[in-house]
Amino acid sequence: MKVEQIETQWGRIDATKVERGFHSIRISAECIPELYLGIDAFGSRNLILSIPKPHEFRFKGVDKQNLSIDFFKESNHIVLRLVNSSFSDLFNDLILSLYNKICFIADPEEYGKEFIQAFYRWSGFFTNLAGPGLSDDSLKGLFGELILLRDLIYEADSLTVNSVLESWKGPYDAPNDFESDERCIEVKTKENSKKHVRISSEFQLARKPDKVLSLCIISVISDPIIGLTISNLIDSIKELIWEKHGEMSILINALTKKGLFGTALYQYDHLKFRPLKIAFYDSTSDLFPKITQENLTSGIFDVSYSLRISQLEEFKISEKEL
Repeated sequence: MKVEQIETQWGRIDATKVERGFHSIRISAECIPELYLGIDAFGSRNLILSIPKPHEFRFKGVDKQNLSIDFFKESNHIVLRLVNSSFSDLFNDLILSLYNKICFIADPEEYGKEFIQAFYRWSGFFTNLAGPGLSDDSLKGLFGELILLRDLIYEADSLTVNSVLESWKGPYDAPNDFESDERCIEVKTKENSKKHVRISSEFQLARKPDKVLSLCIISVISDPIIGLTISNLIDSIKELIWEKHGEMSILINALTKKGLFGTALYQYDHLKFRPLKIAFYDSTSDLFPKITQENLTSGIFDVSYSLRISQLEEFKISEKEL
């Protein structure tokens, strides 16, 4: 199942017929648990899980900022309700993530608990985050990080995809954009015509013990015709995560740190980039041209500098067209 299929199912529900309760449709005949999409009398979207008797889940309903959960004892249904329709896209992501987890589970106790846990795992994303937005340069930098993330997810399998997602540290303002148990990667995104990249601190190319450090340079061009928006790129990453059976909430959590979700995404659609090339350089070597804390004179700090790419050829690990 894909998000587009869920949206098609929503379109089949006639909200005008709802006077009380829900007008609902089963999400898929393939899903073992009885999972329904429903519109209530207020026009709100709901995800409804029917629990076969004698099973039941006794808990007090919870109302978060834009999402709520309740158990209706009379009908034996657990209901997730979307309060704010501006989060409809995110709600669809939650639904698809939950669908993938419980689709083939036959035990009501197991899929019921997973349904409830999904509410707590996702409810923090349904918040009204107001912020100044991202500058064009910041967005270009995140575009490059997402290009690399997409590439890494493509190479992963169902056993490693979540580790790849967790390795993306850029949105959390960590020293390096990617960090796993074995390596760190610092990503720089540049216009294809530029001959240098900017290193913004003495920590970005500082090696961590027992980890390889790579500098990844992604070359792009602005292309208003066939370029990708940041929302296009995120959608393609989501598709890969679904295909690899990854945990979507890991990506959503990272994106919310930068306000890159829901309707907020579309304010950046004026920027379109076409990725051209990705290159990796071994910046672990002591001979690699860099400034770190270790080679700074005492009293000097908060350093930024530029690297001329032509001087990095001997450290190049790989390069490919995108």
